[in-house]
Amino acid sequence: MFGKQKKQLQEASTELSHSNRRAEQYEQEVKRLRSRIEEVKDDLITAENETDIQTNLVRKLQRTCEDLQQTVESYHSQIAHLQCRLKANGISTAELVLEKTGIAESLISENSSSDNDLEM
Repeated sequence: MFGKQKKQLQEASTELSHSNRRAEQYEQEVKRLRSRIEEVKDDLITAENETDIQTNLVRKLQRTCEDLQQTVESYHSQIAHLQCRLKANGISTAELVLEKTGIAESLISENSSSDNDLEM
């Protein structure tokens, strides 16, 4: 009877030893997983911050684009108004452009020099 109890005790002791090793392995695995969870949380926070920065940049660029579009529309209105005034005064847009850019003067001076060349 004593031998039987000794054997049962030895089997229970072995089983307890195996259970303790598995428990330690599970604890190590839990620690690794918790550490990995913290890493993933940090990565998520970083990604969210980067997303916020990019979203704010997109919003800023959209506002800038809208402001520029309004400026362009304002310039178009001013151009149309000035063209109406020019037509009312009998001046074509092409004549005004030539006058403002000095092209008309250079064309006149070229024609004068070529006329002088013909006379010689």
